[in-house]
Amino acid sequence: MGKFSHPRRGSRQFAPRNRAKSEVPRIRTWVERDGKIVLGFAGYKVTTMHAELIENNPKSTLVNQPRQEPVTVIQVPPVKVIGARFYLKEKAVGQLFAPNLHKDLGRTIRPLPKAEKAPKEVKEFDRVVIIMSMQPRLAGFGKKKPEIMEVALSGDAEAQKKQAIELVGKELKASDVLTVGDYLDIFAVSKGRGFLGPIQRMNVPLMSVKTKRSRRRPANIGSWRPKRVLWQTPMGGKTGYHQRCDYNKRVLSITTFNGSANRYGKVEGDVILLHGSIPGPAKRLVRMRFAARIHDKVFDPQKITSVSIEGVKI
Repeated sequence: MGKFSHPRRGSRQFAPRNRAKSEVPRIRTWVERDGKIVLGFAGYKVTTMHAELIENNPKSTLVNQPRQEPVTVIQVPPVKVIGARFYLKEKAVGQLFAPNLHKDLGRTIRPLPKAEKAPKEVKEFDRVVIIMSMQPRLAGFGKKKPEIMEVALSGDAEAQKKQAIELVGKELKASDVLTVGDYLDIFAVSKGRGFLGPIQRMNVPLMSVKTKRSRRRPANIGSWRPKRVLWQTPMGGKTGYHQRCDYNKRVLSITTFNGSANRYGKVEGDVILLHGSIPGPAKRLVRMRFAARIHDKVFDPQKITSVSIEGVKI
């Protein structure tokens, strides 16, 4: 009889498969780019559609010819810089808030911080970040509670302090931070799928038809010693709603849009067209940073000749 073997079931790359603690993804590392002051942005996922692009890879057999590619639409209403925070050895040592904060922030921060007439001077710090607030009322799906997040700045500590003080209290648009042709890493929380069995959750094969108890279960869940089920054993459980990152998504266009989309609502104002798909359902918050693993073969931005819209009304 030949040797029976198969790949292990369930990737350990994403273990443990816990649900995300918050829909606001956490970004631990930031990448500086020449000429960029703010190193990230955020928006709301609208839908995915197809666009006709001109192939710009000189080594491709379809160079300078049209081809259809998937495109993701992200609505990017202006964000508000409500404050700045000072860090020393990864510990917050001071912060500064803008005056006259919007009342909607009270849904997220309680109580609302008051702007000091003479804020305390922070003498020792090694980095400064801005505190950015979304404005979901400007989106089309009726959300009121704004998300709050930290975004890094470029330069050394003193340059970051100067830039942060200038930005506090101002609005930022996507065109102020991003440009067409940029490569971005997309952070979002994936779609939640509830409780699933080991067949769907861990890709375990069905057992034989002659199995006595059940076909949709793992055959052996462990040994006699140790007397417990190890965490590596493929079992059923909650699936989805995990924070995920998609690398190297190119910005194809930053434009204005006036229409509506299925499962989203009105789409008015600035939108970003990204090449490819991203995690999460419609209306999910999407955070963006400049790509950390960008490859060497960076071509000119692809030209969009036409867009075939599915589920979007203009």
